[in-house]
Amino acid sequence: ANSVVGEAKESHGVVEQGTVVRLNMNGSELEFLLGSAEIAEGSDIVVIVAPFAGGFGPTVEVEAAALREQGAIVEVIAADEGSTEAFGTNVLDPATRGPSLREGRRQGAIEVERIAKVWL
Repeated sequence: ANSVVGEAKESHGVVEQGTVVRLNMNGSELEFLLGSAEIAEGSDIVVIVAPFAGGFGPTVEVEAAALREQGAIVEVIAADEGSTEAFGTNVLDPATRGPSLREGRRQGAIEVERIAKVWL
């Protein structure tokens, strides 16, 4: 798979909300927007990454349901038990970075097959 990032803001090493990504996967060209569920209206495929699924405002499930009602294919990746445990009680504590990274990679390896099916 090859991807090309669309017109981006001035780079400081981080891909931010609003970046358009164009992807060529197995001969199919796809385009998607990196952003929040709030700006995904009108998208065909939406993958919501929700490390804190119960955060403020509408729940991830409510946002996903609204997007599905508009005809979007929606998949949600929420932190599992191991990832949540790695965050600890203070996600800003530098001591949680290593464990959170390891758990995120572990969970990502599990989720990749499910999410890839959305595009295949």
